[in-house]
Amino acid sequence: VILTEESDYESETWLILKKLEQPMFVSGVLKEDASRVFAWCKANFLDLSLLGTGSVMNMRSMFEGCEAENLDLSGIDTGSVTDMSFMFNKCKAKSLDLSSFDTGKVTDMSFMFDMCEAKSLDLSSFNTSNVTDMWIMFGSCEAESLDLCNFDTGNVTDLACMFLGCEAESIKLGKKCSEGLRSEVVNLLYLRKAFIESLI
Repeated sequence: VILTEESDYESETWLILKKLEQPMFVSGVLKEDASRVFAWCKANFLDLSLLGTGSVMNMRSMFEGCEAENLDLSGIDTGSVTDMSFMFNKCKAKSLDLSSFDTGKVTDMSFMFDMCEAKSLDLSSFNTSNVTDMWIMFGSCEAESLDLCNFDTGNVTDLACMFLGCEAESIKLGKKCSEGLRSEVVNLLYLRKAFIESLI
């Protein structure tokens, strides 16, 4: 499949292609607004290694509900992206290596991993210094652990329910994490304890 900056991501042809339960190889160039381009895609494998994303600014819901268990995003250029909200919401990938992501311009990460099924999340390269919204960022996320040591939440104004229902057994925080973020982690641990105690 070849996409161009003129491609209509809501066209009947593209919507039909996304319903095919087979490997999909996508090349070409995405336009500035790539929101929902692979949302609810049923391909069991997505190869995006030849896909140009350098001009994309909006990746909202880009892989929302995507059923590909194998997602190689190592070649994705995110340097111009400002919106990553809902990007992996309900995504079924077993692991997500986002170590190549440049998030320096991103301002919205709300619901980014909400209900994401990935057991492993590599967020080691995340620069969150310009992010203002992390509302329910990891809500009901199935990651076994979260290393947020690089997270700078100094400009975040909405951290509400950031870890609501998150299944991570361990969460690592760094020196640049705000008190609000630390409070959200404490709230998660408290709610878990309350739930466990209610079962005794």
